[in-house]
Amino acid sequence: MGLVASCVLSVTGDERVCKFCYGDDEQIGGWIRPCMCSGSLKWVHLRCFEHWMEKAPAQQQMQCQTCRFVYIKSWVLKPFSEWCRPAIKLSAWECIEIFLDTYSTYKFLRGFILVMEGERSIIMQSLHFIFWRVFIATDRRLAYYASLGRLMLSSIFVISVRDCIPDSERPSIDS
Repeated sequence: MGLVASCVLSVTGDERVCKFCYGDDEQIGGWIRPCMCSGSLKWVHLRCFEHWMEKAPAQQQMQCQTCRFVYIKSWVLKPFSEWCRPAIKLSAWECIEIFLDTYSTYKFLRGFILVMEGERSIIMQSLHFIFWRVFIATDRRLAYYASLGRLMLSSIFVISVRDCIPDSERPSIDS
């Protein structure tokens, strides 16, 4: 840690050091400031950040884990010729889980209609809701489905993180 710590801690002034590769050269790619971190964590190479975003867990793709800043993303539709099939790799068990989650959610929503029509008791629907919330609509499952959705959308959209420039560093516009 000594070499890395001394490298990171020696950053002063306008020097830029990538918080992922610890490189300071511009040849790797342009610089981006994706969050509100300061000091040695402030800058990152665009190419390093894009590579990290491909490998990061879903929660870390949404916000910085250090400063909790939610990344500013832009979604641009790809030309039709660049659309591709999403690279979704699901095991047989994951397919079964998705089917069971979908079926249980359908039955849960159908139960509300039956309660409104008077064909099902509110107590049974409440029990189904508890089951559905505890086993189906968990935070982990919802995050999993959100990441699947983002993966599917990335096949037709170019998703990029924009620079985050704090208000204190923005140039003022005098009228």
